Amino acid sequence: MSAKRTKRRKGLKPSSVIVALLCAALLVYFGYLYVSTIRQNNANKARLAELESINASMSVENSLLQEQQKNANEEQIMEERARENGYVDPNERVYEDITPTE
Repeated sequence: MSAKRTKRRKGLKPSSVIVALLCAALLVYFGYLYVSTIRQNNANKARLAELESINASMSVENSLLQEQQKNANEEQIMEERARENGYVDPNERVYEDITPTE
């Protein structure tokens, strides 16, 4: 009997090449997901800072409006503001002091 030696190719098997390509594709996919998540997180942080700034300014404006509303309910203040704008009560005579002051 003669023994035939078969030559084996050295290298990768086709199944190991497929596994390597699949692993590389998964690595790229998960890398893309990671980068996308980081970008979205940064965009959300920027939007949150913008909204907090708007909220702070609206809060200041809200407190000013609440104080104006509180003051508007007081009749004397309303009357003073009306006089400042030139309004008078019916049948009222307005006298202005024109004496010089030193």
